[in-house]
Amino acid sequence: MTFRFSFTSEIYGMGFFFRRWGNYPRFLPLFFSSDHGVSIGSLKIEEEGVQDTAPFYITWSKRIAEDPKNKKGSKVVGIKHPWLLMAKKYGWKQSSNAAGSVFFPFHSVPGVISLGISDLENLEFVRNLPSIYQPVRICLHPHDMGSSRQEFYEGAGLKVVTAGGSSDPQFLAKLYGVLREAQYTFSEGYGTQIAYAVQLKIPSQIIDRDVKLTRVDRPTYEINSEDAEFQGNLPKITRLFGELPTSLSEEQIDSIQDLLGSSFKFSKIKIVIVCWASLINPGARIIFNRILQRLIMYSNRRAS
Repeated sequence: MTFRFSFTSEIYGMGFFFRRWGNYPRFLPLFFSSDHGVSIGSLKIEEEGVQDTAPFYITWSKRIAEDPKNKKGSKVVGIKHPWLLMAKKYGWKQSSNAAGSVFFPFHSVPGVISLGISDLENLEFVRNLPSIYQPVRICLHPHDMGSSRQEFYEGAGLKVVTAGGSSDPQFLAKLYGVLREAQYTFSEGYGTQIAYAVQLKIPSQIIDRDVKLTRVDRPTYEINSEDAEFQGNLPKITRLFGELPTSLSEEQIDSIQDLLGSSFKFSKIKIVIVCWASLINPGARIIFNRILQRLIMYSNRRAS
């Protein structure tokens, strides 16, 4: 059995949540995996090898938690999405002074080729929106901040905002700060922000674009092409959020609830157990030994 560090439980503010609710120190890495977005696809644990890399897998997807294929290997643990818990604890809601819209372009991913993404089409779409949706702010992913995409949108006179770096422990809170100021949201395809916006009761639209994602090392392989669940759910949710937003329907709200794990009961002890039980897992000891060996090697080099 092989072990490696799984970063998904650390990014997009999830690590901050897990440590806070798990009574887990900030200086220790997390040795379990988790969803990193709000998925509409499946999780094939055996194919992805999660059982070889982490003793637990935390999910907020009811589908994933109840899928019998995911009961082997890692212990799949279902919880409410941290967004729901933070929203309840801190009273997150849309601002009473919300105005205009936020537009979320598809974001770049290192090692991934994105075909069909068009910032020019996004700009034309934004400029043609009725006045009720103006002004429009562009929310870029951290991967695209400081890039030519930021220059393009700012050069067109649009305000560009972001929720900060993906490793920022306050990422969720900052993204909430972006969303709460908007009356409406628009997204170039389905993304996690749709679920967050709906939870805040913000009407949203998904722009239906024929985008294909391939890997740099495998340009002929289309990501998610073999995920039947993703391929089945994507057109459904795109149609559901396909019209110019005016209000949220019950169907739209219901479509998001299971994705955020709203039916799961919150159990702090469950998160405590996952955090600390993962720490004493053999994989954690292997990683600690590797870190220690590197520190010793570095110390020896300095001494010589």
